[in-house]
Amino acid sequence: MTDKRKLALSSLLHAGEEPNYSAKQVQASIHDSMQRLGVDYIDILHCHDIEFCPDMRQIINETLPCLLELKKQGKIRAIGITGYPLDIFSYILDRVPLGTVDVVLSYCHNSLHDTSMLQLLPYLQSKGVGVISAAPLCMGLWRPQGPESWHPAPAGLKQAAKQCADIAAQHNLSLPRLAIKAAIAQAGDGVQVHLMGMASPTEVEQNVDVILEMTRATPGTACGGVATGSNLTPESHSNAPAAASTAEADSNGATEQQGTVAAGLGDNKHKNRKPLKLANGFSDEEHQVLEQLREVLQPVKDVTWPVGLTNNRQ
Repeated sequence: MTDKRKLALSSLLHAGEEPNYSAKQVQASIHDSMQRLGVDYIDILHCHDIEFCPDMRQIINETLPCLLELKKQGKIRAIGITGYPLDIFSYILDRVPLGTVDVVLSYCHNSLHDTSMLQLLPYLQSKGVGVISAAPLCMGLWRPQGPESWHPAPAGLKQAAKQCADIAAQHNLSLPRLAIKAAIAQAGDGVQVHLMGMASPTEVEQNVDVILEMTRATPGTACGGVATGSNLTPESHSNAPAAASTAEADSNGATEQQGTVAAGLGDNKHKNRKPLKLANGFSDEEHQVLEQLREVLQPVKDVTWPVGLTNNRQ
C-alpha cells in the first residue's frame, strides 16, 4: 500500500479513444486507478479533456454527480475538471452548485506567448476553485530544439518560437528556464500549482531549482498546493515547491502527462551557471531578454489551436 502521508496523488478520469463519461465508466476508472496506485482513496480526481464529451451536459448531469457520491464515500478527496479550451470551465461552473468542482487544470494558456488563462483567474476565484496551470513550456514549444513534429501550433507561432530560441542562445540563457520563470511570475498567487512534465531525474532537479529560485526571490508566490479536505489551497512554506508531474495511469492503463513528456528544461549546459543577483527571480539580463522575446511574440500573442469538439456546449 502506498504511504499516503508522503504523497498527494492526482489521477485522471480519461474518456479513452471512444468518449465515455458515464457513471459506469467513472466508477470503473477510479477502481482501476486505485488498484494500480495501491491506495484506498485518491486526493484529486480530474475529469479529463471534457471538451471531447459529445454533449457536455452529461458532465453536469451524470459525471459530476457520480464523482460527488464517490467523494461522500471517501474514495476521492477533491474533484477537478481539465481541458484546453478555456470556455469549458465557465460552461461547467456556471451550471453546477458552488463546491461541486474543487480545482481546474488548464494547460498551455500561461506561457511566454499565451497568457489568456490569467484573465480567467478572478472568475475562478469567485467560484472557489483552485487552479493548476500546466505545461508552461507549451508542450515543448519553448525547448531550445523546438517542439516535436506533431505539435499542433500554427506555423507562424513555431517560427516565432524558433526566433526566441535563437535570441536566448545568443545570450547563453536557457529558454525553458525563462519560460518557467515567466509563467510563475505572471500568474502570481492566482495559481496554486504549476504542473510540468519531466522526462529524467536531471530535469526534475533543474525544474525544482527554478521553482526554489522564484520562491526565494518572491516570497508569497504561489508555487505549491495541497488538497486539504475538499479544497486545493496554496501553501505558504518557502521550502515546499510544487513543480509537480502527475503522470498517473489513465483508465486505459496508459501513462498520461498532459502532452508534456518532453517539457522539462531540456538542456544541461546551464547547470553550472554561477549564482546571479536576482530581482523578483530574474537577473537583469533575463529581464532584458524577456522583453526581446515578448516583442517577437507580440504578433502571435494568445494564438491557440483547435482541440476537441465545438458543438457540444448545449
